[in-house]
Order: sequence, then structure tokens, then C-alpha cells
Amino acid sequence: MSHLYQEPNAYRRRLTIPFSGLHTRAAAHARSAAPESGAVLDIGCGPGTLALRIARSRPDLRVSGVDPSAAMVDYAAKAASRRGFAGRVDFAVGQAARMPFEPGSFDVVVSTMSFHHWAALPDVVRELRRVVRPGGRIFVYDMRAAYYDGLRSAVEAVAPEWTFRRKFLWLRVFPSLMFGCAEISVPS
Repeated sequence: MSHLYQEPNAYRRRLTIPFSGLHTRAAAHARSAAPESGAVLDIGCGPGTLALRIARSRPDLRVSGVDPSAAMVDYAAKAASRRGFAGRVDFAVGQAARMPFEPGSFDVVVSTMSFHHWAALPDVVRELRRVVRPGGRIFVYDMRAAYYDGLRSAVEAVAPEWTFRRKFLWLRVFPSLMFGCAEISVPS
């Protein structure tokens, strides 16, 4: 794994501004999709930027983040504590295919720029199926070239009752780069 993904300060210095538009869009989707007093999960949360943005924008939500890097999780937890979110925002070490959460824990799952790191997509979809509540929504953002067809195939194989929709996003920060989003709806 790259040093950038292990060092929270380097990650924030290099990627906070380039991904700010993506985080704005992801936070807006999470806010609008989450029910009152709902629970949101950020997969691949890194230093916690998106999770903290969601928590700040909707004080009624409980927000969790998961990341494979213990250094990122520690940094994010300290940032949440400094901002007064202790008890409402938490972070844990884990992989997209093996998350340390109880079944049916989340109403909304969001992931920005970590999808291209997910190796076993059917395992990730099985894990999402385990942690997402009926009626939940999943938003997966990454570069347009990410393997969205593989995610669609995994959803069709593992959770055929789910609705998969792919969208392209243009953001103002880097207009020459086109981002994609997979929006997955879980039936009630």
C-alpha cells in the first residue's frame, strides 16, 4: 500500500482539495438519503474528512468510518474528538469485504475513491448486504475508469434484488477528470 494511504497528514495535504467537490457531492447524497436519526458508513474513510463533513451537516446522524490503515483510523478518531463528535462519530480498522459492524447497522453507505482498491467484489457485496438495512442506499464514487461493470456483475450475482445505477459526475475542481458513481438501492 502506498505511503500516501498510510500517512494521514500527507493524504490530507495532497488530496483534500482535489477531492473536495467529490466529498461535497457524496455528503449531499448521504444527507438526503439518510432517514432521521439514521446511521451512515464511510468505507475507506482515510483521515475522516467525509465522515466529519456528514456529521457536521446532519447532527441527528450517527456516522462511522472504516479504513484498512490504523494510522488513518487513529487520526480520524482524534479529529472527531477534537470537533466534539465523540459518541456520534466512530472509526474502525477494517476492509470493505470484512467490516467490524453488526448486521443491519447502516441506512446509508458511501465510499469515495476507495472502490479501485476493492479486490473481491462479490465478497464486498456480501458484506454490504450484511451491514445495510432494508431500504438502504449505497453510493460508490471513484474515477470513471474504475471497474463499475465488475461491481454491477457482483451485485447482480449476490444481491439481484438490489437496483444498480451508474452515473457520471463532472466536478468543478478538476473539470478534465470525470468521476463516476454507482448508486445502489436496497429494497425494504
